[in-house]
Amino acid sequence: MFLGGDFTSVRPPGSAAGTGEVPRNHLAAFDAATGALKTSFAAHTFSSSVRSLGTNPAGTVLYVGGDFTSVVPWAAGFGLAQEPPRQVLAGLGV
Repeated sequence: MFLGGDFTSVRPPGSAAGTGEVPRNHLAAFDAATGALKTSFAAHTFSSSVRSLGTNPAGTVLYVGGDFTSVVPWAAGFGLAQEPPRQVLAGLGV
């Protein structure tokens, strides 16, 4: 399960604010059954908010859209496609 938005950290389920927080810049992946953060998913640094997420029909490519202009270390032009847990497949100039 993926979460995108306007945040710079996430915390474990049931934890109080400010407790056990892990840096994640606007995109994070979680285990759908347990809610645990998936540390195997590459943590990218988005320059601004992630506003939309989608997958291809097979569920093997994650599409990310939003207000960002870069995803360190790539230029992304407001959108990108990623094959989790690998690197970006293509920047989408939208």
